[in-house]
Amino acid sequence: SMPISLAQNVDAKPHAVPFERATFVPAHPRKRFSALWAILIIWFVAIVVVFLANYPINQSNPLQEVMDDQSLLAKQPIPPALSQEEQFLDKALPQCAAVLEGFLSAETVDVQLPLVLADEGIALRMKRHQAENARLIVDPLTIVQTASTLLYLPEGKTVVTHWETPDGASFDAAFRQHDGKWRLDWDHFVRYSDLSWALFLAGFGENDEAEFRLHARRRVASGSDPRNSIGVVLSAPLRRHLKEGGYGRPVEGIPLSQADGMLLRMAIDREKAGIPIFGGKFSSINPQDRIRVRVRVRRIVDEEGLSFRITQVLACHWLTSKASGMESLDQG
Repeated sequence: SMPISLAQNVDAKPHAVPFERATFVPAHPRKRFSALWAILIIWFVAIVVVFLANYPINQSNPLQEVMDDQSLLAKQPIPPALSQEEQFLDKALPQCAAVLEGFLSAETVDVQLPLVLADEGIALRMKRHQAENARLIVDPLTIVQTASTLLYLPEGKTVVTHWETPDGASFDAAFRQHDGKWRLDWDHFVRYSDLSWALFLAGFGENDEAEFRLHARRRVASGSDPRNSIGVVLSAPLRRHLKEGGYGRPVEGIPLSQADGMLLRMAIDREKAGIPIFGGKFSSINPQDRIRVRVRVRRIVDEEGLSFRITQVLACHWLTSKASGMESLDQG
């Protein structure tokens, strides 16, 4: 055979590759997956567009509502914490109301006695009072408490409450703890006096001097100097309407040089200025220009007729307490 020379094949045409021997080379994998993701993204965007186009504008968003509520709550003012006095009243008032309900529901002294402040002679006073006065009939389920306050008396903390009935009657009730339980101040509640004021004024009864719970108002007597003495008119409180005054009777003036005269003037001035006794936090339910007093009154019969004189001002309130009512009694 003849040797093959490269020069001899310079002009030779390359041999054609038979079709059946050609090899197919596929596209790169990354390009194929990119196209697939593009289709998916376009499909997702189309769904979102269609959804938003048909979504109601005013449709509520629960998550947004919760966030709005939280934002609103954050803007609300935080109520101040209850003071110790308010916390004390919150706990005491339901117990006091239960005592008053039991007292008003009871028909006999024996049932009422365990609900009142006990002292020497209380049972005898209650029975005598019930015999001489008709029982106060008030449906405890219909009364409404209109005010309350806490007083710091020498005898202990005292809760005082105001109440009204559906027919407009008004009264107050005071409570103090005894042996760890709240008890009604009965003498204050019934405005207990040794004698009937009306009968005492009329001259009935053997005693010419007695203790009374009454209303008092200032009176300027003719010929008297208000700079030297104070004159007052005493009247018995109406049983169901403490805001209305009963029949009054003038008594002899008391010199302002005496402690009793100064005490009465101070109490009347403070009532006129709207300053409650003991710094209480509610307005008075006394008749206009009248104060409450616990006084000893003497009945005098002489050639000039019948007259009356205050022999001692025990207090400017009706509570069972040795305090006068003009003190500034603070906590502690």
